[in-house]
Amino acid sequence: MYKGLRLARFEKTKGRKLAVPIETIIAYGLFKQRQCIATKKSAWEILKPDCSYKTFVVNLNRFSPLAAMIMQIISRLAQKVLK
Repeated sequence: MYKGLRLARFEKTKGRKLAVPIETIIAYGLFKQRQCIATKKSAWEILKPDCSYKTFVVNLNRFSPLAAMIMQIISRLAQKVLK
């Protein structure tokens, strides 16, 4: 799905690399939503990523539109399968 959606174009080509890769950030965001975790702090405490809380929140906010796009694609595929 990463290659199909061409998410590599959102990666920085210059400067410092992200502490957590984009695909991992998106997975964290999808996990948070699917498990109905109310706050980002609770998700950070459960997942214990290799970054600070601030970095975790900034990256979740930054890549949340991508996570929403992936959820939309998954739900459309599920509707087609169920029909």
